[in-house]
Amino acid sequence: LKGISFDHLASYAAAAIKQKESFKTQLLDGTIKRQMSDWWLQLIRERQREFLKGISFDHLASYAAAAIKQKESFKTQLLDGTIKRQMSDWWLQLIRERQREFLKGISFDLDAVPKDYLETPPQSLEAVRRNLKLIQEVLNLDEDKHHTQRLINALKDEIYPRIDEFIANASSAVSDLLGLHEKRFSLKYGQMMFKARYSTGSRRTSGSHLHQSEETQQTIRTLLQDLEYLIRIRSLDTDDLVRSAEGPSKQLSLDCVPISGLVMSGFFRQENMLRTVLERWAGGVPKKKKQNHFRARARELTRSISTASLSRRGSQGDPD
Repeated sequence: LKGISFDHLASYAAAAIKQKESFKTQLLDGTIKRQMSDWWLQLIRERQREFLKGISFDHLASYAAAAIKQKESFKTQLLDGTIKRQMSDWWLQLIRERQREFLKGISFDLDAVPKDYLETPPQSLEAVRRNLKLIQEVLNLDEDKHHTQRLINALKDEIYPRIDEFIANASSAVSDLLGLHEKRFSLKYGQMMFKARYSTGSRRTSGSHLHQSEETQQTIRTLLQDLEYLIRIRSLDTDDLVRSAEGPSKQLSLDCVPISGLVMSGFFRQENMLRTVLERWAGGVPKKKKQNHFRARARELTRSISTASLSRRGSQGDPD
């Protein structure tokens, strides 16, 4: 500092202030943003060129061929029902796993009932009674002591995005097979166009892509059935469905079971099994409170749920 005069210091300060003001002006008028954008775009281009230099045309061609092959494989599996079966198997397994985790978390004894419980008594009838009390609390969504609704919502949040993806892909496939504009496609429109083109007595344009094999027609018909089923359960599955106290039979259908219905049916089956064990080995169970309309309907659904199906090509099945 001894070697620097006051004038030098003043000029340095003035230059710093001027630079700061210039930066502020360029920030406000968008210059900095444009410079930054130009910089990263240039950087991306340079890195892309460097990357592509190291890749031969044969490599690029093989990548493209692999991508096309993967896309065609997915389309084939979508049309033959493989994707749908994989999806339904996945969500049923997921529901089973989450139900077990949930029951473990509330101290439910998963080993209290032997597999052959009609022939072999449980080691502890008291454990069975505790389980029955817990499962009845789980089924009481009005009090929701164990946060059953939280489990249902978590499973819906995880499963329905996968279902929505299937709906989008199946809609695209049907549009392509029917020669429709994908953006204009809706289930009702697809069903109407299918009926118009392939119903008995309808005219077909010979030699065109619309004159398709019976196998292709069956594929389209089944995809439309899948779409109708999945869109239906999507619309059914709201909190009001499992909470409704007024005429739930108007909402629930034995051949259309939403995700919340699958979750609850697993718990109802647990309750039925526990009651059966106590009736078989303890001479009966304590009287229960009068069941509401939903519980009665859910029991009916539980008995019939094994007949629920996505379509003729595959059964939705049962999570337990």
